[in-house]
Amino acid sequence: MSNDLGMDRSGNGNNWTVNNINNTDQMLDTPTNNFAVMNPLRPNCSTAFREGNLYLRDSGSVMGVSTILPETGKWYWEVDPQDRYAGSPQYGIATENINNETEVGSNLDGVKIVAYSGGNDISLHGTGTLHGSTGPWPSDHIWGFALDNDNGKLWISRDGDWTHVLSGGNPSTATNPTASGLPTGYPVFGNIGSDSTTYNAYIRVNFGADGTFFGNQTSGGYSDDNGYGDFKYEPPSGFLALCTKNLPEPDVKPQEHFNTVLYTGNGSSNTISNVGFQPDFNWIKCRSTGYNHVLNDVLRGSNDLFADTTNAEADYESVALQSTGFHLEGTSRVNANTDTYVAWNWKANGSGSSNTNGTITSTVSANQDAGFSIVSYTGNQTAGATVGHGLSKAPEMIITKSRAGTTGWLVGHNGLPDWSYGLALNTTAATWSENPLWNSTAPDATKFTLGSDTFGNSSNTRIAYCFHSVDGFSKVGSYTGNDNADGTFVYTGFRVAFLLLKNTATAGEGFVIINNKSDPNNVTGTYLEVYGSSAEQGTAGTTFSRSIDFLSNGFKLRGNSTEVNDGETMVYYAIAETPQKYANAR
Repeated sequence: MSNDLGMDRSGNGNNWTVNNINNTDQMLDTPTNNFAVMNPLRPNCSTAFREGNLYLRDSGSVMGVSTILPETGKWYWEVDPQDRYAGSPQYGIATENINNETEVGSNLDGVKIVAYSGGNDISLHGTGTLHGSTGPWPSDHIWGFALDNDNGKLWISRDGDWTHVLSGGNPSTATNPTASGLPTGYPVFGNIGSDSTTYNAYIRVNFGADGTFFGNQTSGGYSDDNGYGDFKYEPPSGFLALCTKNLPEPDVKPQEHFNTVLYTGNGSSNTISNVGFQPDFNWIKCRSTGYNHVLNDVLRGSNDLFADTTNAEADYESVALQSTGFHLEGTSRVNANTDTYVAWNWKANGSGSSNTNGTITSTVSANQDAGFSIVSYTGNQTAGATVGHGLSKAPEMIITKSRAGTTGWLVGHNGLPDWSYGLALNTTAATWSENPLWNSTAPDATKFTLGSDTFGNSSNTRIAYCFHSVDGFSKVGSYTGNDNADGTFVYTGFRVAFLLLKNTATAGEGFVIINNKSDPNNVTGTYLEVYGSSAEQGTAGTTFSRSIDFLSNGFKLRGNSTEVNDGETMVYYAIAETPQKYANAR
């Protein structure tokens, strides 16, 4: 760290007088490069961390998780436990179910050093193989973690020595890892905490912002291969500090593939031209009056469907999709004079083409980059029939409806127990299964499978909207609520623009939508019910039972409504405003 604390680097001599701040209080963070810290917004963590959220000094069963949770890449960080181990402090990595866990106990999959008075151990929970142990536990050592999240391998060092845990261990050459076979494709990250409810845990962590551990060590002055970070010991070749500059460049710019626009109806001819692209799927809802949700897409022409009813499609409204937005006519549900509206717009791939990957030929408009496709097909009520979806990965959420019939909307989602279950978009029913739904078969990279039920495979023309997660752009997932105003934190890897939520277990609670344009500041105070035609509920910026904070890396529940934060499984689909690499909290 530099020794010119308080000095004006502009050369104008406007220096500050330093008071109660030391050089070791400086971090390497800048407005364009933020290093990870432990996340204080996880439940039970708000009072656990000190020193800029890099020091766990608390009693109770607390788990800290880093604020940057990459799903790919190679990463290095260091942990400095103090010489007091009462209470079994733990530190390492966690691999699965992280959104649903608040403690560091054995139910959390991962690799952890479990330190306690008089000894220590490395433990593995979940998938993988453990190859080494730390041996006898001496005090005052710094433990390094080198994680290869592309190949599911982890190395642990003591004071920079990678052979202490396992002879021949060398992350730079990928030899003799401490653990291997760990899950890949999951967020894998620093995990630190205590599982004691009686004793304090004292643990310092450095993800690259401060190799002195806020003045308690002498930094080695080492940075990663990209020149980022300040570490006590040299990071192995190819392993990077957990900072936003090191995150991969997003493949998708959110505003080029999804955009929310607000507008006011005029009761006559109205062109909304600020979408930024031709919306191939357009979802409109009146905010000020109780009109239906109106859905249009490029494959169905001028016909509309209502998300909140079972109506067959028809040209109920005059919505014409155009090159930079859409055009409206009349005084209908989408353009009543002086009423306010929100429109959510997705880009697919134009008018579509024939797809023969399934046993049923479909017409597909697919945006593979953004993980979204529109699929039109004719059902046959035959269990095991398949439909090509046009994406490069398996859909994680599918929303389908009969175009000609009046059966309801069916939603399949990877947060449900399996693909024999479904949810209703247009009602408040809990999860259900019939025949079974989706023929109990998960979608694959080319097609999805149908049961013989009329909800997904009625013998008439149907429409399906298919979605999968895309790093930095969208996330299809689930979490368990905690029925508390200090609600669950959900990591997405981006600041959220659009959030679709549903309680899967409790009847009477339906899908709701929260978006960043209706609610531009935290906390969110408004939402729209998908299952009904009600106007927008709540007041922007006002805390209530369904409030949520949109953060740079995900969202946190701030209300205890059963609809969004009960102690049950919630499923969601989120779209980014800004990827975490470039995002700031609101």
